[in-house]
Amino acid sequence: MLRMVTAVGPAVLQHRLRQPSSVRVVGCGTFGAIRTYAAKATAASTETEPTLSYTASKIAAKERRRKLYEASQERMERIKTRREGRVRGKQRREFRKWFIRKKVDEEYMNRKARQAELGWKHQVAVILTRTEVVLPDMEPWEEEYENLSAHLAQFGKEYPPEFGGRIKTDDQPIAMTQEELLKLLPEGFTPAPRETVADETGDVRTTDRKLKTSIYLMVQQDQDQWQFPTVDLNEDETILEAAERTLKDIIGPEVEYWCITNAPCAVDMEALPAESRTDVYGTKTFFMKIYYDEGSVNTSSLKAKDFAWLDRDEATERVQKDQGDYVAKFYHYLL
Repeated sequence: MLRMVTAVGPAVLQHRLRQPSSVRVVGCGTFGAIRTYAAKATAASTETEPTLSYTASKIAAKERRRKLYEASQERMERIKTRREGRVRGKQRREFRKWFIRKKVDEEYMNRKARQAELGWKHQVAVILTRTEVVLPDMEPWEEEYENLSAHLAQFGKEYPPEFGGRIKTDDQPIAMTQEELLKLLPEGFTPAPRETVADETGDVRTTDRKLKTSIYLMVQQDQDQWQFPTVDLNEDETILEAAERTLKDIIGPEVEYWCITNAPCAVDMEALPAESRTDVYGTKTFFMKIYYDEGSVNTSSLKAKDFAWLDRDEATERVQKDQGDYVAKFYHYLL
């Protein structure tokens, strides 16, 4: 039996869609069901949510945004600290703050130098580094981890009895602590001290100090300021050649060293006072890292007022007293 379907014209359909939700919407097929469901949903939402005025809706939206902002700020405060209580990302933020300031200053100086049509005076500074001689002291948790690893290596893992219990072989090592290992040394043999006489007396003119960390050669050249050995770069030489000439001219040929690269590790820019900018705008100093091998500084051939082998904190402290916090930060991040 055939069903009669009445065709609905566009004008009639538009009229029916404009009817309020309380009026039943009549349609055929899938479109009719969709219109009926939409009408019921609109009527239900209208009954549950009262219609707000424009001002009240704006106030409500602002209150929702305020609550979302407070919730996000509370979450940021919760994740600021790590498990050990340290502020998360503090050192990274401090470095970025210093680095962005340095980058902006250098871009400003470069722009001013181009406007004045002045060049730069190039210098080379040598970071002569004596690396660590002995391993640093282990933290308490590191010692506990080493002892636990040795214990597991000797006794193995313990399984349930039905799986054989403890499994042990004859070739497993014996677990020993550091004190037990030292007792096995031959009679009369004494390990070298980790703290030297130079550490006890405070002698900074020898490389036989601070064996657990790296130390760097610093000199007093100009204006009694502590800095790395520095010379002017000639036009006919490379940065590495200038660095080698720096060590020979300032501390003498007795120190042997080696370098792993021809490229500098950093560059620093400093503008001259306005009255001194006749030929150049300022100085660009390229820092070349070279590693100490053996030898000592010959005081008779030294062309500096004083020298010292300092670690990172000591070098930063002396630079801070002479040149301020900004340059001290540069030395701190450089080393």
